[in-house]
Amino acid sequence: MTSTTESSNANTRERLMDAAGELFAASGFRDVTVRQICQKAQANIAAVNYHFRDKESLYREVVLSAYRTARERYPLNVGVTDADPPEKRLRAFVRGILGRIFDESNPPWGRLLAREMVDPTHALDGVVEEGMRPQYALLSSIVKQAAGTGLTEAQLARLCEAIVGQVLVYHTCRVVMQKVTPGGAPGREQIDELSDHIVAFSMGAIRAVTAPPGGKR
Repeated sequence: MTSTTESSNANTRERLMDAAGELFAASGFRDVTVRQICQKAQANIAAVNYHFRDKESLYREVVLSAYRTARERYPLNVGVTDADPPEKRLRAFVRGILGRIFDESNPPWGRLLAREMVDPTHALDGVVEEGMRPQYALLSSIVKQAAGTGLTEAQLARLCEAIVGQVLVYHTCRVVMQKVTPGGAPGREQIDELSDHIVAFSMGAIRAVTAPPGGKR
């Protein structure tokens, strides 16, 4: 009996996580109710209290799970080492994040994380400590390697922000792109093309920022 009960509890918890992931990714933390989550998960409201205590704790668990799932599916250093050229390392980094954004699995973990980054909640601190700081350190090391010497901390920060911004635009402006960009917004099948463009653009920016005044680097 205990085994059956434990299995049932685990199944209910998983259904709640999956349902919450879909709803939060689509509408955000503030516009989703516990009742909606429970209806989608075919669970009663008491199940949320039992497994997560409240909506905030459920959301925090979902966001952390989203990050861990995305990290496993789309590592940012696939096929590269620290000794590889910065262009190759940067492409792996960019492609990994784009993979997360365009992930159409169910629940859509990549879109949930992208939403959290542009519309942060209380759950962001946990993701920052577990994942964002190490990711920023990785990107910083790539930019430093590409720049060589002479890069200030302020320049490093602006370059890293610009690179991440080029990637996140495919989440934040996707609806607008669909309406105004010839051919519509790019999709998952264009990840390689987008990665190449972002890397080429970013490497050009790094060279421009570190070029001596009035001359070429």
